Amino acid sequence: MKQAISEILLTQVGSLSEFELIRILQNEPYELLSERALRGSLSLFQTHFLVFHCLYVLRDQWRDEGLCELRIEPLAIGCESFGSSDAAASGGGLSHTDPLREYYLDFSHFESTTTAKVEALLDGFWRDFVVTEHSVTADERSQAMVIMQLDTMPENQSQLKRQFRQQVHLKHPDKGGSAAAMQSLQQAYQVLTQALAHGIADT
Repeated sequence: MKQAISEILLTQVGSLSEFELIRILQNEPYELLSERALRGSLSLFQTHFLVFHCLYVLRDQWRDEGLCELRIEPLAIGCESFGSSDAAASGGGLSHTDPLREYYLDFSHFESTTTAKVEALLDGFWRDFVVTEHSVTADERSQAMVIMQLDTMPENQSQLKRQFRQQVHLKHPDKGGSAAAMQSLQQAYQVLTQALAHGIADT
């Protein structure tokens, strides 16, 4: 997979999102990832880990060769010159501690992560998100409920998560939906997660 990603990025004009890169790897002439690569939390995590593992290996290799600085972000993956402002802002070719690099280069994380661990990581993310965000207004909550297709506010996080997964199944690009619909759905889920955390009930 590393060789395929290298070929894609070195012939690509501009940057790619992680989703776009995965879609290329799923299709001809590569077909290195299955159609189910983005279905289910564990498969999604494993696909993401494999791609980012290869990206960090390539970044180290290309730095050593003086080829370019590989920008690695979910929405912007691409080869940049060491002198570019973006590359300089991200650290350029300087040597420094990079926790993300250390995580993705340690393949034991891929081998040891289970569905339960992925769910725990996601739950932890939402808890951290709620702590740092502002309180939800009634208007924000109402709009989020429309997007999530809810008539009443869920009583707990489990109910909200169940509805979210049902909507993901309908709106994911692999199911005929769109990236924009998924983004709106994720934002709505964040808002309602905040609302539950602050004890906001139906009025």
